[in-house]
Amino acid sequence: MASDMRKAIDSEKIYKNCVSSLYLPFTKEMNEMQIEEIAKNCRNLTSLQKSDDYVKSNADKMTKMFNSLSFLSTFEEKQEKLDSFNHLLINTFVISYPGSLNLGD
Repeated sequence: MASDMRKAIDSEKIYKNCVSSLYLPFTKEMNEMQIEEIAKNCRNLTSLQKSDDYVKSNADKMTKMFNSLSFLSTFEEKQEKLDSFNHLLINTFVISYPGSLNLGD
């Protein structure tokens, strides 16, 4: 699920792409849970991933990665550094923009 990072990184007025993704895994164990328990787990994961500390930590990681790329001279070097992303398995779907999210907390 897409999440706007601007508020957490004190950049609410910036017009750049400041979107991250929230991950809501569905496991085999969840097949045995009641829908209320699944919903509670998803709300907890969403709240955690939207917390300012979590968002700032991820923004810092992205900044460090982008900065490390700036020290590489060629496109090929940058491509090689980022090659591991080509092998990530994302066996799910993405909800691009669900609108405002109110978790009732």
